Amino acid sequence: MKRIVVMTALMAVILVSALGQKQDELKQSDKIVQRLWQFESDWLTASLNQDKAWLEQFFNGKLIVIPFENDVVKNRARETVEMIDPKLKPEEMKVRITGNIKVLTNGGNRSYYFLDTFNKREGKWQIIATHFSSVPETTSENIEQTIMQMEREWRTLTVKKDIAGLKRIIADNFVGIESSGRIIDKTQTINDVASGDIDVQSDSPEDMKVRIYGDTAVVTGRLSIKGKKKEENYGLQLLFTDTWVKRDGQWQLVNYQTTQIK
Repeated sequence: MKRIVVMTALMAVILVSALGQKQDELKQSDKIVQRLWQFESDWLTASLNQDKAWLEQFFNGKLIVIPFENDVVKNRARETVEMIDPKLKPEEMKVRITGNIKVLTNGGNRSYYFLDTFNKREGKWQIIATHFSSVPETTSENIEQTIMQMEREWRTLTVKKDIAGLKRIIADNFVGIESSGRIIDKTQTINDVASGDIDVQSDSPEDMKVRIYGDTAVVTGRLSIKGKKKEENYGLQLLFTDTWVKRDGQWQLVNYQTTQIK
């Protein structure tokens, strides 16, 4: 009986010790992510304000994160500034930036989500709202819902002719095969939408099924498309297969193929 009591007490001590160690690891992970999130915030603010002094510190490796290639910093700063519409007045402009930070460890990965809103005040961009939280562990069901939402978002962006959104959601190495047999890349896809040659007025995916293979998802389903082409109305019923790949925490469309059924 004494042996059982001793063993039970020993197991309790080991369990408490393990839990304490795990909590310490999580706290350390949180600290790392908080610092990285602060860096992201500083980077975005410096890019928006074209703060050369901050960027120069980054180039010289004087911050907590050292760039592996200066062109990456320059390109990101340029792309951030290009998001701003110069025709809008300062009080009309807000920039909302979202993203994920992931800490990779042997014991398991932890993800964090951030959302920052910037507004220009007295000639300077500054954060006016921020949100930061842990991301629940991803499951197949979560991914399936995410991909279905991405499918609907892609169709909505096409109908709204949201070129910036389409550039974000379509991968640079995208290849599409239309029901006519035409093969198109990202540039051609976006040009078709921007030019208005093919004016899609409604695009509704139905009966979607998602199959997940790691960071790749394949979606099959049916499409009902209505629109105008050269001033003539048209309607199509299509079967489709879309392929999405997760890169740097973001899902992008890399391939689609359609078959006309009506």
